[in-house]
Amino acid sequence: MKIQLKMSDNVPFELQVEIIKRVPVKSLVQFRSVSKQWKSLIDSSESITHHTLLDHV
Repeated sequence: MKIQLKMSDNVPFELQVEIIKRVPVKSLVQFRSVSKQWKSLIDSSESITHHTLLDHV
């Protein structure tokens, strides 16, 4: 029996947040379909604010 592990099972949530912060917005749109957790994280106001501020720098 093969057990599938999700990234969230191996990588701490805080590290996932830092990874997502460094991904270009175009890619984030595609990554929203990776998992419900990633969609929520990418759609969060904190993530949107972070990427919006980066666009203005």
